[in-house]
Amino acid sequence: MKKSPIMSLTNEIKEFYSANFEMYTNLLCDPQQLVSENAWVLIHSARSTTDIRGEVQDEFNQRFAAMQLNTMDKYYGDTPLSATSIVENCHYALFDSQWFRVKCIKCNYQTRIAEVYFIDRGDFDRYPFNYLFNLFDFFYLFPPRAVKISIKDLEDYADLPEVADILSELLVEQNVFIKIKNLSMPHDDIFTLESDVHIMKPNGTMLNVISVLLDRIHESNLNPNYIIRTSDIIHYQAFIPQYASISCAKENEIYVQLNSLSSCYFNKLINLAKELLNTVNDLKSIDTFDRAVTYIVKHPVCQQIYRVKIINIKNYDEAEVMCIDFGQTFCVKKKDLIILEDISKPLAWYPEQAVQINLYQISPEMFDTTMAMKLIDLVPESQQVLLKVIDNTKEIPVVTLFRTGEDGFMKCINSELLVNSIKNSSSNN
Repeated sequence: MKKSPIMSLTNEIKEFYSANFEMYTNLLCDPQQLVSENAWVLIHSARSTTDIRGEVQDEFNQRFAAMQLNTMDKYYGDTPLSATSIVENCHYALFDSQWFRVKCIKCNYQTRIAEVYFIDRGDFDRYPFNYLFNLFDFFYLFPPRAVKISIKDLEDYADLPEVADILSELLVEQNVFIKIKNLSMPHDDIFTLESDVHIMKPNGTMLNVISVLLDRIHESNLNPNYIIRTSDIIHYQAFIPQYASISCAKENEIYVQLNSLSSCYFNKLINLAKELLNTVNDLKSIDTFDRAVTYIVKHPVCQQIYRVKIINIKNYDEAEVMCIDFGQTFCVKKKDLIILEDISKPLAWYPEQAVQINLYQISPEMFDTTMAMKLIDLVPESQQVLLKVIDNTKEIPVVTLFRTGEDGFMKCINSELLVNSIKNSSSNN
């Protein structure tokens, strides 16, 4: 009878597993042991700001990984037999250049392809059934080594796939340094570490991944001002116009809000902030006006919540502010302003939604109060316009606007405004 390779393991390996089992048992009973720890983690998967997975790269975990690999090599040998049946939610050994422990997430019995989760790495992949082998009972003894990281202060960005794409590009297969702020009990056999995440720059300095992520967000399709000013995207939009709504029209100025994913996410974040405002009682009042700070405030008339920045300080107690997502300006009292980061950092960091435009063939000087009122009359608040970018080389993009007329045909708003202006001039003369 062939002797089990497990029985022939060296005393060193047996002792290591014994000590490891004791350590993990203690950790499961008291996860707070890791709260004050900092660690290097090799990232294998970044699915959202609250689901980044990888392996801790300290000496203990690296020794543990080496021992596990060595043990699996000894047990399975050169010619292992594939598992006879593959069942969802069961664990298997998988061989792909080396041995891994995996959990089968989903099976396609027609194609004989299984979606698997690497319990010691944290990533997912798909493999043919013949890559999977029965996992010997001995390998169930030890908890998975993968950890899940949630980036502190970015939890509200968890549903943004664009952010997940940026994180994946930044972090996957990179070593990151985490400063653990909180640790939750294991769920689905994995610890969740609420952490600050840092990446190392080529010169050796550490950089908080939030600052890198925010820079990338402001240079992505989550930033409407970036979309409308980016030449290659604008070239595309010149042929397929962008839907938008007129958010503010006044003398010399027009602001629009693009109908995009960015505005959908913004609405979600602003609604979360409204809920927080209704539940938080100990909000700090500000001592001085600061033009660099983004505030949140209730409009003194309509009582709607807006993100604003100060554009003009009237006196010690009053300032004129601009709504950075719509373009309107109004005056507020100092006591009514709340620093937005105190309510929601994700909302404070999110790109401004108001996009200032100029109309093709209508200079800002021509766009007077009468023309602004005519524009509002042509395009009710609930109606969308089509926006075609003509020139994005200027500081304020030049566009042509179109609307759907009562007869169902598209009408050029620029032309309508010009014709109306000429009629008014003729009447006055």
